[in-house]
Amino acid sequence: EGSYVLPKRDDRKGNLEDILLVHKLGERMRTMKEDFIMLCLEQFCKHCHQPIVSGRSWVCTSCKNFHLCDRCHAEEQNTAQKDRHPATTKQKHAFQRIEVEPLPETDDGDPTMESKYFDSRIDFLKHCQDNQFQFDTIRRAKHSTMMILYYLHNSTCSACHCAVDQCLVWRCLECLGCTFCDPCYKQNGESLHIHELRQIDASKTMQMNAIQDYVEGLVHASRCFDPCNCTLQVCLTLKKLFFHGVRCDIRARNWGGCNKCVFMWKLLLWHSKHCNDANCMVPRCRDIKAYMTEKIKLGGPVL
Repeated sequence: EGSYVLPKRDDRKGNLEDILLVHKLGERMRTMKEDFIMLCLEQFCKHCHQPIVSGRSWVCTSCKNFHLCDRCHAEEQNTAQKDRHPATTKQKHAFQRIEVEPLPETDDGDPTMESKYFDSRIDFLKHCQDNQFQFDTIRRAKHSTMMILYYLHNSTCSACHCAVDQCLVWRCLECLGCTFCDPCYKQNGESLHIHELRQIDASKTMQMNAIQDYVEGLVHASRCFDPCNCTLQVCLTLKKLFFHGVRCDIRARNWGGCNKCVFMWKLLLWHSKHCNDANCMVPRCRDIKAYMTEKIKLGGPVL
């Protein structure tokens, strides 16, 4: 039987086809380059094409953005003079050494948020398909990202996937992130979910969380001396409250009068009841604790 011999591939023709393919791909991507976002935190070595993370970087004093890592620069110095950079001219360029500092450690201080949409890639893809979120253009990517953040920070019904009224929320105490709106609960009742559902006033919960943020920010605001450049949002607000409390003529009289003063005194009382620091720097904290201690000794009512 005769044998079939595959035709030998011409390497030059193959290389030409690859070059034409890359060129055609580049022409297609040229019109879409505005939709791509690329951020280079470190320079790349021109020889090994690896990022120069730390150590020494060698920069050409004549060429623009020509960097070599320490290892490739050592190999460059060991090569023949005619093969050094640039190889196309007789006059060779000099390199300048630059110390590259490593990137600082990034510690995300924000708490981890649990969401059913980010449990897996399939769940996130289904969430994007159900809501028609697309990322093929910058405009659509911005809108989709904004809406995803909205769904992340706001409750949506697990049945109809609509926004939930914060005053009428039915939640499962066993399943994480399982929330139902009031119309779905009235329509299906207990058959809506396998576990027991309980109605929760989310508006009051959000209000308590906001007050808790202010109380936690009291300690920070009492020690912060640069509120304008502070990263904590409530710091400047609390500083303004302190400044207002000193100059206000109306004050809080029997929980009436100035609303700002009433709110400030509520925060101070809340903080003082739970503060265990004898040298607390929060204004009026030690005075309020001394007043409450004296009231307890006299057997009178505590604020």
